[in-house]
Amino acid sequence: MSIGISGWNTTITQELFGLISNRERRSRISNRVVDSYHNRNVPSDFPTCDRYLFAQGLLAGKAVEDSVDPSEIYEVNLISVMQRVAAAFRRNDRARVVVIGSMSAILGSHDTHYAVAKAGLHSFVKVWSALPDRGQLNCVAPTIISDSRMTEARDDYPAVLKERRTVSARQVADLVYYLLYTDCGINRAVIEMTGDKI
Repeated sequence: MSIGISGWNTTITQELFGLISNRERRSRISNRVVDSYHNRNVPSDFPTCDRYLFAQGLLAGKAVEDSVDPSEIYEVNLISVMQRVAAAFRRNDRARVVVIGSMSAILGSHDTHYAVAKAGLHSFVKVWSALPDRGQLNCVAPTIISDSRMTEARDDYPAVLKERRTVSARQVADLVYYLLYTDCGINRAVIEMTGDKI
């Protein structure tokens, strides 16, 4: 058993490490966009695994009308994830893959570029035509993660925790674990984690 992960230091990943067996081989995957992914090449250091989690994210906190170069936001949140998903299935056509999206893609965000990039990721999961028949690809789209570094870096932290619905990194990790480690029968789904209490 093995898992490849980008976004190694995220709170979601750290929580997931507490759920998976210590015997499982864990491979760290770079978050960067690299030219070697083009032309269907897979970098030689890209691991062959049973499962993959692509959890990287970049939130600049800028409105679309602010003068900022948004290319890095799209590279980290969309382009590099699509590249890695394609590489994962070229390595293992039976892989189970989870990507981390965002409720910002559905509800909107002050950081419009982030929301649009995550919306693109959601669409990719649903329509990517090269998904192998035996592969599994899903997206978990959490609302604000109360204990993430991304949330703690917000200008409105900690007030946002009282003003908005949130989920914890452990709740997100629990869902990721379910999708990656059980025979759940879910594929090409964007699962919204809205923070609603039942």
